[in-house]
Amino acid sequence: MRRSKIITTIIISLLLIPFFAARAHSVSIQTNLDSKFSGLALKEKIKGGEAVYSYRSVDRGFYNSEMTALKKAVSDEPGLAEMHYNSGVASAMKGNYDEAIDSFRVAAYLKPRFSDAYYNLGILYGARAMYDEGIESFRRAADLTPDSAQTHNNLGVLYGLKGLYEKAVSEYKKALELDPGYADAHYNLAVAYGALGQKDREIAEYIKAIGVDPSFAEAYNNLGITYGDLGYSEKEITCYRKAIEVAPDYADAYYNLGVAYSARQMYEKAIEQFRKALSFDGKLLDAHYNLGIVYSLNGRYDNAIMHFNKIRAARPNYAEVYYNMGLAYAYKGQYGEAIAQIKKAERINPDYIDAHYALGLIYTARKLYDKALAEHERTVELAPGFAQGWYNLGMVYGLKGMRQEEIFSYEKAVEIDPFYAEAYVDLGVAYGETGHIDREVSCYRKALEIDPGIAKAHYNLAGAYRQKGMHEEEVSELLEAIKDYPDYTEAYFELGSAYADMGFFGRAIKAYLKSIELDPGQALAHYNLGVAYGQKGMRDKEVFHYKRALAIDPSLVEAYYNLGVVYHINGLYEKEIAEYKKALEIDPEFMPAHTNLAAAYCFNGLYEKAEDHAKKAISLDPYNAAAYYTLAVSCFYKDEYDDAVTSFARARQLGYKADPEFAKALGKRSGEKGFE
Repeated sequence: MRRSKIITTIIISLLLIPFFAARAHSVSIQTNLDSKFSGLALKEKIKGGEAVYSYRSVDRGFYNSEMTALKKAVSDEPGLAEMHYNSGVASAMKGNYDEAIDSFRVAAYLKPRFSDAYYNLGILYGARAMYDEGIESFRRAADLTPDSAQTHNNLGVLYGLKGLYEKAVSEYKKALELDPGYADAHYNLAVAYGALGQKDREIAEYIKAIGVDPSFAEAYNNLGITYGDLGYSEKEITCYRKAIEVAPDYADAYYNLGVAYSARQMYEKAIEQFRKALSFDGKLLDAHYNLGIVYSLNGRYDNAIMHFNKIRAARPNYAEVYYNMGLAYAYKGQYGEAIAQIKKAERINPDYIDAHYALGLIYTARKLYDKALAEHERTVELAPGFAQGWYNLGMVYGLKGMRQEEIFSYEKAVEIDPFYAEAYVDLGVAYGETGHIDREVSCYRKALEIDPGIAKAHYNLAGAYRQKGMHEEEVSELLEAIKDYPDYTEAYFELGSAYADMGFFGRAIKAYLKSIELDPGQALAHYNLGVAYGQKGMRDKEVFHYKRALAIDPSLVEAYYNLGVVYHINGLYEKEIAEYKKALEIDPEFMPAHTNLAAAYCFNGLYEKAEDHAKKAISLDPYNAAAYYTLAVSCFYKDEYDDAVTSFARARQLGYKADPEFAKALGKRSGEKGFE
């Protein structure tokens, strides 16, 4: 009986690891829910402040002329804080942050209670990721203008960017005490609660932000992300749709809607949303990446490769792109290109576990077992707690015939994951192939304790019982395998064999017929069915199925032999001889054919040929009593009585029951006593 392993071929689908990162409101490509602060809370632009002289506060569109005038004014009146302040505003609006910071610092120095100068310093320090300086500036501004909700809001933002979420919450609450209708503060408070894991409060604040500002698309977007994290997929999708409704060009919302559809395996809808996201933001590389993933999952590998290629120029060191592109090529069966791409991922990140694991599987599929072994060994070296890595390492050891290493690897897999049923199945196979039948049985039983529905475990357990001669138990397990997998061709085949061994040929016939119904191309099933029909005396059906077996596999020696036997029973001696000869053309050393062909030639009076084949049969099996008897008969009719006597005596010694009439005739002709 054939043992069956759980994984017999590469399963690429196990390799694909999608990166469906939900995007919060941000300009950062890699932003997800964990970094919602980025680009969000510094919504209050730099305050222009009114100049005490005739110079107006800086406005967009007047940068060059204003800068010239302000610099002149500052040089003329270096002691005026307002002039330095307005110079800082103009510099900041042009993006010259260092000059702006210097100007605001001078303004604050000249006028220590100049709250707007501190406020704008906080803004600029925050933009430059100088969070400690920004916090100090906002705190000074808050001390000077404690009723400024905006200042407390932005102070909270910088605390959040430093990971000080409790302090951030405190500042947002102060902002909301001053201005309960401050939508941005509700929004940022929600972000802080999310970072603290307080999901209910997070949701409540997003809802308050939306209540204040029903067009707050970013709040809908982040609320959708939070619902998605909690598994509320319908609410998640509704929020993204609402964000799109109030902001039809909101690329991140389309992107996140695509992520949500992908998670629900609604791939066509996901593709549509990712494409819309790209229509509004062509630089949204995550959308290209996820389109590549979804197209792969949807079987559209050329499209997937196209989108992965669009990312490579912008992210030449993005290992995941090469990895997933390699998987797409693998799905297409282009293993050479798949290996080349995944190797690029490995060169970028030599410790990329998934890449080593994937290459191991691809090399296994291509029967490059030494290379597969090296990749899987590297996988478990990098991730010694990766049960599936050990499992596949064991599989490759098994394919190389390294049984002890195979067993060790499977044992590591089940040690790491005691509920790894598939590993127990293949561990059982390995034990069986090393002759440890009791251990084999124990492994299959353990697998079935974990998952009673593993058909292959029942099937393999049946095989172990067969080896132990426990046919009733074998049949029971095969029936369980079929119950779990009704189209289990091999199980029906083995069930037929088990019934035949037990003498239940009617049941055997039904099982073989079902196996053939599922797979008509099984030569052995037709052959065994022929044998079962023969045991029932149904010769026409027996012959039919032997012929069907030979039509599928013309090298099936036993089928020619059995046809010869049936033809002998039916008195068709010429056909009988022809079938034995066909068997010997395929396998000249097939002893049973020599034995029966010798008997057939002898029966037909061709004693020389009978003698030749009888001697050949004896050379192949010195204990072949039937061949000795045929040789004795042939020698007798050739008047070679001494040889006939010798062969006859040997046949009787080996237990052959001779024809009494022939024994008398041989005794009479040879003069030997005791043959009568």
